[in-house]
Amino acid sequence: MVETAAKSSRPHVAVLASSGLGHVVHLLEFAKRLVINHGVHVNFLVITTNEASAAQEKLLRSLPDGLDVVDLPPVDVSAVTRDDMPVITCLHAIVEESLKSSLKAVLIELCNPRALVIDLFCTQAFEICRQLSIPTT
Repeated sequence: MVETAAKSSRPHVAVLASSGLGHVVHLLEFAKRLVINHGVHVNFLVITTNEASAAQEKLLRSLPDGLDVVDLPPVDVSAVTRDDMPVITCLHAIVEESLKSSLKAVLIELCNPRALVIDLFCTQAFEICRQLSIPTT
């Protein structure tokens, strides 16, 4: 209970990285610095795919107190992707469908953080944040 009270008194932001370890690593390091150096409570939102690596799983499970991972529910993109599509196109579809189907509900459940820091490939989040009056960076 004390931990919850301490978290609620700290500034709260959410960080959203697109799929792929290269995107996750950099924003996760930024999130760690917000927690450790500035006392911010951070929810790190992860776009779930069927191809999450063991390295990513390990990275996301060894975090400081005050940095919580929230997995967005996986989405079925079989209707909008094909096996012969470029990987970047498939990743774009995964991000778009994931944000469209669950980001708003997750942000509401997190009690509308003060800000959402997003990855370059997650700009679809701008509209959802505008609806919830959450600043984005």
